[in-house]
Amino acid sequence: MDEEYVYLDLEDIFHGAQIPPNCSYTLSGLDTMTPILTIGGDLKLIGEYEDVVGSYIIFSEKEEVVEKKEFAEDRSIDQSQAPQQSSADYKSTEKKVEGVCCLQKKIKFRVMDQNRNQLEILKDKETVQP
Repeated sequence: MDEEYVYLDLEDIFHGAQIPPNCSYTLSGLDTMTPILTIGGDLKLIGEYEDVVGSYIIFSEKEEVVEKKEFAEDRSIDQSQAPQQSSADYKSTEKKVEGVCCLQKKIKFRVMDQNRNQLEILKDKETVQP
């Protein structure tokens, strides 16, 4: 079974505001021309597939533990002799970013007319929560 990634464009709806992290959602009809996203059980959004200008590249970020050696030169000896080096092992975490996929289409959502008031309620919930 092939994996398929979908970019959901909600910018015109939330204008930079975030959906509360504990809010439930349902995405249905991905195989139709107008998929439906239901947020919080009340707010229904209808989407349309659009081509993107260029490509959308999706990345993932994860932390990895990396073992490193640090070298320290011993300059206390006579300069005519070759410098001696000692090493110390240590572990650190680094963030690794890698490409996941490249998208050619996105789903742009808009509010279904009968649910415009629910959008305001959802935005109010976000601003009330600490």
